[in-house]
Amino acid sequence: MKLLRDHDNLFYENEEYEKIRKKTLFKILLSVFIKTLFESFLQPLLPFYILNYYKIEVKELGILLSFYSFSQCVMCLIIGLFSSINKKHLLVFLILFNLVGIYLFYIKLNFTLLVINRIICGCSSVFVVVVNAIINDLVDTNVCTYYTYINIFNAIGIILGPLLSSFFLTIFNFEIILNFNTLGLISSLLIILTISSELLSQNKYKTPAKLAREYKLNQDNKNDNKLEEDDNANTWITYKNYNKHGERDKLILNKYYKKGDAESINNEFLNNKTNYSETGRKGNIFNYYNDDISDKSYQQFLRRTDYLFISKISRCIKNVFNKILSVSLTYKSKCLLSICLLRFSASFSSNLMNNIFFVFYNDNVSSGNKQIQISLFVSLSGIIMICYQYFSFSFILRNFGYNGTAVIGLIIQSTGVLLTYNSIKYYNLIFQYISICFIHSCSYAYIEPIIPTIISLFFDKKDQLFTQSIVSFFRYLSLTISPIIYSYYYIENQLFPFFISSCMSIVSIFFVFLSFKYYEKMIKSTQN
Repeated sequence: MKLLRDHDNLFYENEEYEKIRKKTLFKILLSVFIKTLFESFLQPLLPFYILNYYKIEVKELGILLSFYSFSQCVMCLIIGLFSSINKKHLLVFLILFNLVGIYLFYIKLNFTLLVINRIICGCSSVFVVVVNAIINDLVDTNVCTYYTYINIFNAIGIILGPLLSSFFLTIFNFEIILNFNTLGLISSLLIILTISSELLSQNKYKTPAKLAREYKLNQDNKNDNKLEEDDNANTWITYKNYNKHGERDKLILNKYYKKGDAESINNEFLNNKTNYSETGRKGNIFNYYNDDISDKSYQQFLRRTDYLFISKISRCIKNVFNKILSVSLTYKSKCLLSICLLRFSASFSSNLMNNIFFVFYNDNVSSGNKQIQISLFVSLSGIIMICYQYFSFSFILRNFGYNGTAVIGLIIQSTGVLLTYNSIKYYNLIFQYISICFIHSCSYAYIEPIIPTIISLFFDKKDQLFTQSIVSFFRYLSLTISPIIYSYYYIENQLFPFFISSCMSIVSIFFVFLSFKYYEKMIKSTQN
């Protein structure tokens, strides 16, 4: 891949670069689609499989699902520390790690191995965090469009996966579904291996325009370094000329001391020779000044040295805390915290509803084909999500902006949560389809593309993987807490989880306005 030209304009948007960039974007989207497609074979059936195979209670199922989400939280923090590593290598590692987790399903499982499986699969599910960072690296404009493409590919996978899995379950057993999941991971791995490593190496070859800016900056730095070297050379010449006089004065003093004037005060000091090799380090320190130092004085000196060392460490710790405090009080940190809380509250509402839906539907609907109906619900929500994003998302985004689009999605999500409770409780099949479409479609079509987009707009590209991982940590933290919440409150009252989910959607609206408010203040502070 040639990105440079040895003429006046060294960097330019050539056709070869654009072709490679578009192919890379397509391969990434295709790998996301294949991975989502074959994972959706397994995910809708996993709660039923665990409940039937292990004979565990609903509360234990919630705790088990929390291990999956907790491992996602931890992995999000870890993956942000490896922003300097080539993102292609991160994708390959995550897919291989996921294959190890799937392998545990093939062997005879006990509950402990099932927990380990959930932890491994949860760690590997931060695949989408790295994909979001890659999209932001490769795209300068219309980033939201490509995030929308990711959601559309996810929606297509969500549509086809449950439909195909419900079809294959009528012919084959559950182990066949695992084979399809493994096949999807291997296919995604092969696609990722064909991606150019140079294009994903830490933004070094992001765009020719950026390379041109960096080249100009390097040239300016070289010119500045050359001027600095010239100044240093002149300073060194001046120093050597001055040092000649110093050497001459030193020779005169040595001649004076060599005379051995008995009345000279310094004569005894000069003639008092000490064997430093015999006295050791202690003598070297103090006999340099020709003093008689006792052990007590030497111990006092060591204590003073230890005190200085401890005070130096405490001063460094204090400086670190002051830096952390000063950074945390900036508008940039406040904006990031607001986005994290928005991510947490919105995901908590959606995940709480998704977790409670399967159990609530199983308890309140008497039907012999519940699994097929749930697969149809999930598939239909994916179809509606594509229609939302294709027909209405761009219109709403153009007229209401990013914050208005997020608020509209959260209001619809809150309404859909309460509508779901009434439709399932009183078994109105039409309203069941409508409510499920509200929840799954709006939360993904309106909210999911907005949050990574505002991150890419608010923060520098060098901080993208770190900020994406921190925000994703709060998302997966909600995934950790929501199963425990619904498993506890569902036993007390079936309405409580629905009410909590609806309230969290309303709370998310406050964080939308708060994040944009701090962003405006951050821009004003940088301009001043």
